[in-house]
Amino acid sequence: MQNLLVVVSFFLTVTSLAAGPTTAEVRARQRADAMKHLPQVKQRFEKLQSQLKGNEQLQSSPYMQLDVAIVQRFLQRVESPTKEQKQLPEWDVEQLKELDYALDDANRLLTIKDPSMLRVPKSLVEEPELHGDTFLARAALPGDEAPFLRPTYFGGYGHFNQIFTDLPNFPALGVNLIQDGRHGPNGNLRPDYTLDPKFVELMKANFAAAKKADVMIDVLTSPHYFPSWAIAKDPEMNNGSPFMNIDHPAERKVIEAWLRQVARLLKDEPALFSYCLSNEPAYGSSGRDKWSAPAWHDYLKEKHKTIDALNALYGTKYKSFDEVPCGGGDDIGGKRCSYDWYRFNFKHFAAWHKWMSDVIKSEDPDARTHAKIMVFFAFDRDKLGYGIDPEEFADATDIAGCDAYSQVFGGVGALDDTSSKDYAYYWQVEEMCYDLLNSFRNQPVFNSEAHPIGNATGAYPFPAVHEYAAIWQGAMHHQGAETTWVWEEAVDPAGSLNDSVYFRPALIQGSGKAILDLNRLGNDVAAINGSSARVALLYSQPSLIWQEGYGQAVKSLYTAMDLSGQKVRFVSERQLMEGRVSKIPFIVLPRATHISDGAFAALQKYQSLGGKIILAGDECAAYDEYHQPRKLPDDFAKLPKITLGDDRAVAKQIRPMLASPFVKMTNLTAVGSNDPAWGVEYRTIGHEGATLVPMINLMKKPQTVKLDLSGKAIDLISGQSIDLSKIPLPSMQPLLLRVK
Repeated sequence: MQNLLVVVSFFLTVTSLAAGPTTAEVRARQRADAMKHLPQVKQRFEKLQSQLKGNEQLQSSPYMQLDVAIVQRFLQRVESPTKEQKQLPEWDVEQLKELDYALDDANRLLTIKDPSMLRVPKSLVEEPELHGDTFLARAALPGDEAPFLRPTYFGGYGHFNQIFTDLPNFPALGVNLIQDGRHGPNGNLRPDYTLDPKFVELMKANFAAAKKADVMIDVLTSPHYFPSWAIAKDPEMNNGSPFMNIDHPAERKVIEAWLRQVARLLKDEPALFSYCLSNEPAYGSSGRDKWSAPAWHDYLKEKHKTIDALNALYGTKYKSFDEVPCGGGDDIGGKRCSYDWYRFNFKHFAAWHKWMSDVIKSEDPDARTHAKIMVFFAFDRDKLGYGIDPEEFADATDIAGCDAYSQVFGGVGALDDTSSKDYAYYWQVEEMCYDLLNSFRNQPVFNSEAHPIGNATGAYPFPAVHEYAAIWQGAMHHQGAETTWVWEEAVDPAGSLNDSVYFRPALIQGSGKAILDLNRLGNDVAAINGSSARVALLYSQPSLIWQEGYGQAVKSLYTAMDLSGQKVRFVSERQLMEGRVSKIPFIVLPRATHISDGAFAALQKYQSLGGKIILAGDECAAYDEYHQPRKLPDDFAKLPKITLGDDRAVAKQIRPMLASPFVKMTNLTAVGSNDPAWGVEYRTIGHEGATLVPMINLMKKPQTVKLDLSGKAIDLISGQSIDLSKIPLPSMQPLLLRVK
């Protein structure tokens, strides 16, 4: 109850996040207030320890170890901080308050009768296998004769020195994965292209410590940490990109030497999880220099065949492909040229990552790679020149890597700005982009820089339930691994390291509990992610580039279907043309005004074979990829059509369109009303003779709902029985129902 009141007050209190300088007098008073509260917390903890005496089952439970470790950690920080611990008095007060989350949870654990609710498989320190979108690791429960492959969730923190200082403490906090973001070729690759022996020694020691602690390491190779000696030797490679000129031979020599030797160094390390090839990559120089111009011109030749065909399209008079610039003006011909360059830059930048991945695999064929793309830029037309296409990156790497946000107070782009203020947090873009990333090759998603909160927010009370929801919901949408920004003992003048999760008992408790629950319920989570989507949204690069409203239409339709009990996936134009859509009954065109001729022909074939197409918004498929009008067949105009607008209104239109023998529609209604519940994500999945129903109320206000299923239901997360005719849903608190 106490935690619920904290969450309610969290949404009802208007608080400024921009705190001015704190006077010494105020800090002294804060310290005194903390010391007054300290005995109460210690008394609760001492009582808990007394209750645990002699109860080996509870003492050994990872859940209890999490709660106890958090209380011990922050009591020490407040009561007797070391010189290294940069603890301000306002944090003394907040941390003592937030220890209630851990103590309340520990007291809940005391009441659990079912031993299976307290046990979590423990995975071995070795590279996991990939099975579709699931990581499989050899893991064992206490009492098992031997470990065996189980669906395993990997979670923890990044990204600098403190994660290695805390390695021995991480298992008790639920952590089984960290990302090391400290090292790049700058400072570690010497001018003779060999590794610095001190770096080699440090990495060996770090990986030995990780193995001992049962924690895996993802290595960020950080090519943006580029050596100054290399630039001094070949200054023309410096084109303003953090990666330098990715096509310059000198740049490639540096990066290849770095990656090859790091891969050789770490090849046999059991704690190696994967390699992150780049940090927040962006590149806009493809084709603009003598090293990459030939690739640009070859791309144009392959695309247009003859210079006459290109000139007719662009309205130009070039004599050869070698004269064509990278992008044009604001006239229609210039925009067509820009369209070609965007698509070329997407491919070229992803190909550089594929090259880096291949270098690593030449030394360690079993190594797994990903890239930390800012996936929330995928539908941002202002970022088209950044070279980020999730589909191209999916082809270049083994894991669908990203950097993504699911914050309470602020989004990170134009799509977030359109979200309803009634939602508890900004969930839509992250979940939508996770499903997008997975749709291309069914890869697991690895968000290696998860942002549940903003930077430098001050000692503001973010509730544990939000951090739990962010991780849990990611896992419901194919996220198999995450490392949260940032675990660091720091007071940073720039602000990016300040007031992080590291200082927050509530968020550490929410994170650790989510990781433990996801591993305890790994088979069920894998079944949820492995279930088939019956409806897909068309991911159309031509529409994204040409149509300003495309991204907003995608988000609105995704939200409408997601909150109508449907699993949503995406299908790209390339997948259409390759015929990889036969098992999808419905494809929705989200204001997809521009579709290539090949993709449109594939859509017509899909329709002729019984596939259902729903139009959303005006002028769907009205143009080809170069903004040339298309004469649509008569039957296309007769397809069912949705008028875009408010997400709830869109849901009201699309639900009856999807109702068919091909799509299971399970009604969820608000108690006391026949109206569909709104703001609740849910799905129904058959699994092992029962029905799984993951469910969460994404609104700020609590709701009570009725699910149109019969049978006995239990929430696998809490172990409580649930009355399907009256399901209470607090804000942001997931359920995983098993109905039999």
